[in-house]
Amino acid sequence: MTAETSTDFLPNTNDMRLSEHEIGQLENADEVVRFFAALRYNVDDATPIDHSTLGLDSSDIKLEINEIRLIAKDPDDGAIVVYLLEVKSVTQALLQKIARRFRTLPDLALLVFTSDYETIDFVLLDRSQEKSQRIGQAMRQVIRPRQVTVARRRPTPVAQRVLSRFTFTEGDSLLQWEKLRSAFTLAEWTEEHFNNRALFSDYYLKSRIVDMPLWKLDVKPIGRELHKLMVGARKEFSGVVDKTIRTAFYEPIFKLLDFEFVVNKEGSSDGTEPDYYLYAPGDQDKPLAAVLSYVWNRNLDDIDPARDHETGNEIPGAL
Repeated sequence: MTAETSTDFLPNTNDMRLSEHEIGQLENADEVVRFFAALRYNVDDATPIDHSTLGLDSSDIKLEINEIRLIAKDPDDGAIVVYLLEVKSVTQALLQKIARRFRTLPDLALLVFTSDYETIDFVLLDRSQEKSQRIGQAMRQVIRPRQVTVARRRPTPVAQRVLSRFTFTEGDSLLQWEKLRSAFTLAEWTEEHFNNRALFSDYYLKSRIVDMPLWKLDVKPIGRELHKLMVGARKEFSGVVDKTIRTAFYEPIFKLLDFEFVVNKEGSSDGTEPDYYLYAPGDQDKPLAAVLSYVWNRNLDDIDPARDHETGNEIPGAL
């Protein structure tokens, strides 16, 4: 794996594409350090640390943790901290104990747990403020461990996709933290071949739809043409304005998929109306779909003025 140290860090809005081989290299602590260096984190201070540094030296927890290492920090201001914990066994009880210890620490913490480097658990300690049940206490801080388990030798495509989202691409640590939170949300509902966020039942997409007559059509010719458009898209359209992507990428895809489309508004408009309506060929009485188009690699769950200079204050997922 090629590593970028903190001194090599340059802002880059694209995620690193992780292969099975690169995840498979996570066989010891040094490889975990290299992994996060490649994801553009600062690993200059990577070192073993004492249990007491994180308040994990009490008798009920110390014996469960063999070693703790500081792995990395974000290259912005070091607010995001990655720790590796080599433990006897990864259990929910242990995760909850450790999460409670972090209530008094300022770190935005991403923890990496393993007992044997065959299975690796990535745990985000997600902080939130919730209404307290105690009289006189309005709010209380809650830390929820959010977990992604990865089989090192055989990572799933979903695991590869989620870990790729760990790449440091944002302008500051707080935006990057929101990206990490989004990555763990993605892990909760994504499937290997689609992302379905309460649009349909997964059962319908995985089982029922394949029984429909249209599923029997040979789509390989269309697939080959789509692949030609997709294979160089990341390089060609990163940093390009929406108008160019619309004419060179989105609209050719609509045509390949045999949709008729109507441009509803210009790409630079920040209105809430869809950019396109898609229709069945020869029938524009009722649209089959509406399309919101944005620049390449834009955050769809939050504002993103760093990438999207024209409509960066929109939150696409809320429209």
